Amino acid sequence: MPNLPDSPNFWIVLGFGSFGAASLGSFYVTLSFRILEYYYGKNRKSFSFFEKWKRIFTHPSSCDHCKAEIRYPKLLPIFGFFISKGKCQFCNGRIRPLFPLIEFSFVCVFIFCFSLTKNPAFSFVFLFLCGHILISCFTDAFHFSLDYENLPWILFFGITSVFCSTENCRV
Repeated sequence: MPNLPDSPNFWIVLGFGSFGAASLGSFYVTLSFRILEYYYGKNRKSFSFFEKWKRIFTHPSSCDHCKAEIRYPKLLPIFGFFISKGKCQFCNGRIRPLFPLIEFSFVCVFIFCFSLTKNPAFSFVFLFLCGHILISCFTDAFHFSLDYENLPWILFFGITSVFCSTENCRV
């Protein structure tokens, strides 16, 4: 394989970055479903604005069916789905295969961006952009609604990724 970089730093950043990318993918897919629940679902009128965001960011991961809290090692990105065999240990409810697919796709996007640019800052900013686009796609796919509150974040991470793709943001 003559095209692979020889630098050990490249492989270290690629390894840790891939784990970070899977974790970021897990965060964004969970955030997407929580935004759907608290802003478009049955809980949309149950809480104040600040209580919604507090629950979105601080509520531990739980089963969609029985609301039982999911614990380590079943919380590990990608692998947790296979450790739990795609089912909740309490109610045997099915866990959506969308979770590991999106987590794995974030790893693939990171590997592609980092291999192409050798710039970890750009690779992660681009993942943040992809995460916010994912939230918009989920609101559109599940509720046929455009998520206008997300637009400033998409613009911010889009502009930042352009800035980081130049020489200004090299690590």
